[in-house]
Amino acid sequence: QEIPGIIYRQDGQFVKNAFDTWCCDLDSIPFPARDLMKNELYVKPDTGEPMATIQVSRGCPANCTYCLTPIISGKKVRKRSVDNIFAEIEECYYKYNIKSFFFKADTFTIESEWAEALCDKIINSDLNGKISFTVNSRVKPLNYSLLEKLKQAGCFTVAVGFESGNNNTLQKIKKGTTREDNLKAAKMLKRANLPIFGFFMIG
Repeated sequence: QEIPGIIYRQDGQFVKNAFDTWCCDLDSIPFPARDLMKNELYVKPDTGEPMATIQVSRGCPANCTYCLTPIISGKKVRKRSVDNIFAEIEECYYKYNIKSFFFKADTFTIESEWAEALCDKIINSDLNGKISFTVNSRVKPLNYSLLEKLKQAGCFTVAVGFESGNNNTLQKIKKGTTREDNLKAAKMLKRANLPIFGFFMIG
């Protein structure tokens, strides 16, 4: 009852707590109790190997009309520290033999300095070359330096919210991007040799 931002079941009924308050110190949240999970059920789609989702940040400042993130996670971007994230990666690798990851963020690349610091932590560690991961991204802000670091650290694909190739549609959904932004991001990703997983809305 005292944990904000969750829905729980009590006596067969679902109870919704307040969703207008969010924890600011994400490092204070304990790691998932993976010893209580059937980790073999969570797999990388193309290979079937175990894959863990690590929530690295929460919140997005964008105003896209279709997205519930500002309601669920807030508009302020709150990030876990690089050391805290890496400690969870190490736990997954050494304790559960998980080598593939989804670094879940409402938009991973929005603060490139923090994202590059996480990549550097992996690159300069004993896990360099031993793990792989995927991230999601808006088409901007996005810079080539970060994409190079992602590739070097083991990123195997970037999931990008293109949504539409029509500028009128992008304006109506308040995406804050244009078709030209979409193409520029795709070209940067291709140049960095990072496969793209594109999100599109049709209809």
